[in-house]
Amino acid sequence: VKDARLSPEDLQVKLDAKKAKRTQKKEVLAAQKAAELAAQAEADAKEEAEAAPSEEVPAEEAAAVDVVEDAVEAVSDVAEDAVDAAKDAVDAAKDVVEDAVEAVSDVAEDAVDAAKDAVDAAKDVVEDAVEAVSDAVEDLVDMVTPDKDNSEGESSEDEKK
Repeated sequence: VKDARLSPEDLQVKLDAKKAKRTQKKEVLAAQKAAELAAQAEADAKEEAEAAPSEEVPAEEAAAVDVVEDAVEAVSDVAEDAVDAAKDAVDAAKDVVEDAVEAVSDVAEDAVDAAKDAVDAAKDVVEDAVEAVSDAVEDLVDMVTPDKDNSEGESSEDEKK
């Protein structure tokens, strides 16, 4: 019901704000998941490194460890970028909501001003109507009530006839 009362522009602003909020939540969840995976991969790599004997690690295993460490670092960087993007999306959503609130406020102020103008115009019309009715009543009273000068003069002429 509330949406039906909104103008098409206001409805679109509301829908855009909801979409931005959903997108932001998805990005935050993706960033959290990536951070968790990176932390888990890093913890697994540390456990393997600690569990490995202190013997010299063959070159192939060392290369594999380097690849895993690089992958963990890359995932960590991606997670940080995702978190930053989510923060930017939140800021953008806040700006959209603030702009929408300001636009609705401006429309409401314009509507109040228009209503005040309509009330003032209605007052003027009513005052003019009251004045016209008052003038009409005075004219009717004048027509019904004979003038003293005319009534005496007419009576005398009637009497004379």
